[in-house]
Amino acid sequence: MNKSNQLVLGSIVAQADELAIRHQEVMKYINIGRTGMYELLGKIFFLSEQIDADPNKGDVLENLKLELFNKYAIKTQKNSSPATVLVKYITQADRKTAHVYARAIDTAKAEGVKPENMVTYLEQKGGVEKIRQLGVVQKKDDLEDKNWLQRLENRVMFMSEILEVAAEEPLAVFEIDRKYESRFIDQARYGEYRYVVCKPDGNKYLAIDMLPMDYEFEKLLLDRLFKYTSSLSFLTKEEKEKIEKAKLNLKKNLEKYWLRVAEIDAEKEKIKEAA
Repeated sequence: MNKSNQLVLGSIVAQADELAIRHQEVMKYINIGRTGMYELLGKIFFLSEQIDADPNKGDVLENLKLELFNKYAIKTQKNSSPATVLVKYITQADRKTAHVYARAIDTAKAEGVKPENMVTYLEQKGGVEKIRQLGVVQKKDDLEDKNWLQRLENRVMFMSEILEVAAEEPLAVFEIDRKYESRFIDQARYGEYRYVVCKPDGNKYLAIDMLPMDYEFEKLLLDRLFKYTSSLSFLTKEEKEKIEKAKLNLKKNLEKYWLRVAEIDAEKEKIKEAA
């Protein structure tokens, strides 16, 4: 590696190390919640663009992979994007979680989002997990077709929309004492929702703990909730309206997603033709 490449790599690694410390602070103290993680992903996004713009991108990326393995014994694939390598280096998250974070960054980049707008983008999209769900959904998006709901990802996505609608008129609203905030959010940090353990006490519920969460466990819980909701023999008018609204929202989101995919494919074709 020549001196110029060494300087570039040194700068990238130094920034990545700084963000790794920032990640540890976010996960340890969590007084800024989900927004803190979104801001961190925006910074990782910015750093990945520095790598993409470097004329020696290949060398920089390969040496960053070597740093990742030497420091954390984490391996990457040959075709891993800069975002994937940086996410693994900075968060040292498990493979599935790193994939979710990196996909959010790569999707935002493909949609023309700027790193400084990452927080707003993720909030509008419904979070990093919602972006991942849209990425794996089948192109046949007929919610009336029972076969569409045979896929776990589709059921989870549908249930998430139902919950988003239900959140507009929640069953209850309460606050957690700030002295418990760090531990609770740390336990639930990899889920889109928070799963509070409650003990019935007459007509009250005592919030006593929170379930540790990850994306795979959350999918199982949301799927179970969807199947339960679907099995109910009687739904109130309000419940039916919520489901129909969620279905409409989901259709709109899917239409926007596939429209953008088509636009990106068209842009890629133009670039190929110009070359």
